[in-house]
Amino acid sequence: MSDGIRITKDEITPALRNVKKFLQNPNMMDVGNAAKGVIVIRTGRGESLNGGTFPAYSTEPYYASIERRAPGYPAPAGGRSTALRGGRKLKGHIYEGGYGEYKSAMGFGDKPQLSVSQSMLTDIQVAVLGPTRAILFFGDRLSANKAYGLHHGKFPFFGLQESERDDLLNTLLGNLRRLRGVS
Repeated sequence: MSDGIRITKDEITPALRNVKKFLQNPNMMDVGNAAKGVIVIRTGRGESLNGGTFPAYSTEPYYASIERRAPGYPAPAGGRSTALRGGRKLKGHIYEGGYGEYKSAMGFGDKPQLSVSQSMLTDIQVAVLGPTRAILFFGDRLSANKAYGLHHGKFPFFGLQESERDDLLNTLLGNLRRLRGVS
């Protein structure tokens, strides 16, 4: 120390130590959960991973069985429940406007957003593989199979667009700002 200059409080050294420690071991669970949130929100808006909206549902008549409705699916309203010829009662309902009309009858609108029962999107899990690596996967085999068919079919949704990677960076930066001594 030189004459008359004394440092009474060193605030920067502990802050830099915290930043160094964080950068060596960022909270990848936060980053993974942020990635999951981005996927779920984008998919709920009906937006494709490739940009733009999902293609429209089929307009071919759709038969919805009453007895075989999957758990978690709400009961749809409307639809034709009698045969066109003979008028016999059917064991389900036919929606002449296709699957979009069926989804509208359940209160979800006719635009694809891949979340009728919410089970597939809520089954997305996050695992931390290391200090700089996290993965997202489906925790249930049924959800994984459904997601694979949708993603590799006409509804690609699982992944991040280049612009969405900024959300992950913002998550890391938010964690950095919460460190003691860094504002």
